[in-house]
Amino acid sequence: MNVRMSLKAQFSSTSAAQEARRIADAFTSRRRTSAWEIASLAGEEENLARVCRVAPDRILHVVGDTMLAEQLRELYRSGTVEGWSLQPTVASRTLLEDVRQRLAVGGAGRNLWCEKLLRLGFVHAEEVTACPDEALLDLVGLGQRALADLRAALPYAPPNPAAEGLHRTPIVTGNAAFDGADTRGWLIGHFAPLHSGRHADEVEIKWAHHPAGAARDAWSPPADVRTLTVLVAGGPFRVDVAEDVVELRQLGDYVLFGPGLPHRWEALDAATMLTVRWPAVPG
Repeated sequence: MNVRMSLKAQFSSTSAAQEARRIADAFTSRRRTSAWEIASLAGEEENLARVCRVAPDRILHVVGDTMLAEQLRELYRSGTVEGWSLQPTVASRTLLEDVRQRLAVGGAGRNLWCEKLLRLGFVHAEEVTACPDEALLDLVGLGQRALADLRAALPYAPPNPAAEGLHRTPIVTGNAAFDGADTRGWLIGHFAPLHSGRHADEVEIKWAHHPAGAARDAWSPPADVRTLTVLVAGGPFRVDVAEDVVELRQLGDYVLFGPGLPHRWEALDAATMLTVRWPAVPG
């Protein structure tokens, strides 16, 4: 790599596959304080890469032009690290240094954000356009003003794999409890990123495990949607829909209601539920 990573790697694996797995495991920790991991191999001080997660999905973005960076991309792209995939980038490779020089010639000033990214190991403009804003803001010395200038030149635009004809793992795997943790159990819907494989504008799906006694005491506001709730494990599970009371006792029992009906629920015993709601309503 022509530029040095400004952070030292804290861990050293003996193979690219081992390091790919370590990084994926690191991003499952709820105690994370950084959006980035520095990848390295034992005894190879210059063979580094920078990796961030495209949250909340199990998608990783790899930055750098070292052999290790290319190996990590292939491991995540191929699905070798189960449950994780690679953030797609367009096939072209435009040197970030060339972008900096063109902006300077065009009178855009020094573009300190560009110099900063070069020092941090970014090499190509396509690495920047595929990098989420949250990860860029986590880089030392890059604030909101610099991010605005950066996005004016290189907007966030990860390609659509189907539209671009790019290779993409044909399936999406993950864990419903983990992937739905930030959205109250909702796993599929309009709130999921477009490139995640879980984005849908027509339907929303929720997986949730409720301990015994868990309840929603307040009535949900009426909505212009239909809702299907299925008992998939445990139970019984009670659902109050307007003036009706339904108890789901056997696996596969379900209640279908709406639109325009308020509801509330209670787990009479520990229960795992699958809920489908359509059409999707943002908000």
